[in-house]
Amino acid sequence: MEKKGNKRECNTYRGISLLSHVGKLYGKILESRIKPIIEPQLNIAQFGFRKGKSCTDALF
Repeated sequence: MEKKGNKRECNTYRGISLLSHVGKLYGKILESRIKPIIEPQLNIAQFGFRKGKSCTDALF
């Protein structure tokens, strides 16, 4: 992104932070690798914080 001033100088431009996007991508990759290993080890009675499970599943 440019600032006011001479457009031919590098000092007149601002950097763009992509750190949050890189962090999200890293998290998704990490989750996709860990989930198949952890999921079979969880107790069948574990319903909290699991995708596709809810409190109502535990009631019935």
